Amino acid sequence: MSVAAVEPEATFSQVNNQVEISAPGSMVKSTYPGNRYQRKSGTSMATPHVAGVAALVWSRFPECTNVQIRNILVITAQKVTNEEYSERYGYGLVQAKAAYDLLESEGCTAADSFVNPLINPPDDPTSFGGSNNTGAIIATIIAVGVAVVVVLGALGYYFYYAKSK
Repeated sequence: MSVAAVEPEATFSQVNNQVEISAPGSMVKSTYPGNRYQRKSGTSMATPHVAGVAALVWSRFPECTNVQIRNILVITAQKVTNEEYSERYGYGLVQAKAAYDLLESEGCTAADSFVNPLINPPDDPTSFGGSNNTGAIIATIIAVGVAVVVVLGALGYYFYYAKSK
């Protein structure tokens, strides 16, 4: 899942036809050595937001497939422009509560009617995602891995720096 930073001033963010969803990515408060926080910008600040929302939602609805979770995030994203899709923001800003609410009310099949051209392009079944969804599985593993690394990094920082003082 390709993630963009949502802020207009995020000139560092990618803009292309692979962007699927957006999250905050400018001046995000992050842990920093010396028991401090510092504001950072980048898609590496936006991506953990999306990975965290995906992990949170999937943990509440483990019966859903990775593709259903991915599509739910896209379906419930808050539109940033007047367009259905934009190369700058994808389908919009990730919304954890909206994704949870949709799954709670309609279940995993709420995502089944959405055809995501970024996962299964109609003219090329061997492209990302392919006919057997291998690419989508790999993307989900990477997204969850990023979230785990962020959490482990924060915990490591806390126990190494904060506890040693």
